[in-house]
Amino acid sequence: MTHRTPSAHHSRGFSLLEVVVSVAIFSIALLIASRLLLESQMRMAHSSRRALDPVGDVAVEQIRADVRAGAGVSPRDYEWTWMPLEIFGHPAGTVRYEKVGSELVRRVEGDTLEGQRTLLTGVRVWRWRLRRDIPLPLVEIELGYQETARLGLLAAGGTREASAPVTRTQLIAVSPRQAGGKRGW
Repeated sequence: MTHRTPSAHHSRGFSLLEVVVSVAIFSIALLIASRLLLESQMRMAHSSRRALDPVGDVAVEQIRADVRAGAGVSPRDYEWTWMPLEIFGHPAGTVRYEKVGSELVRRVEGDTLEGQRTLLTGVRVWRWRLRRDIPLPLVEIELGYQETARLGLLAAGGTREASAPVTRTQLIAVSPRQAGGKRGW
C-alpha cells in the first residue's frame, strides 16, 4: 500500500484572499443597492405629497399662463417688489395678482365675469420683478407657500409623523407673449 501525500493541485476550497475580495465586492454592491432604495423611497414620498396637494402647482401654472397670455406687465425697475403684479393685454382683461394677508388673490378687470378669487392660501413669500437687462423682457416671480402637512409617513418623507408645516418656494421666470414681438416661453 502506497501512501499518497496531498499536492497543491488536489486541494479544494477558497483561499483567504479570495474570500476577503468576494465579501468586499458583495458589501459594495449592497451599499449601492441600499442607497438607490433610499433615494427612490424619498422620491416616491415627495411625489406622493405633491400629487395629493397640487394646489401650489396649479397656482404656479395659472400665473405662468396669465403672464404668457398678456402683452406686458406693470412697469417696474429691476428690483424685487411686493406690490401687485398687473398683466396688461390679457384676453380676459387686466389680470392683477396680489398678496392679501396670507392669500394670493387673482383679480380680473375686464369684459369677463371672472372677478376676484383666492388662488392660494398660506402664502409666505410673494415678490416679482421685471428684467429688461436681457434681450427678451422677463418677469421673475418668487412664490413661497405652506404645503398641507398631512398623510403621516408620506408628509415626513417616510420616517415619522409630520409635525412642522413645510414651506415650498418656487421661482417662476416667464416672458409675456408680445415681449419683443415674440411668443412667450
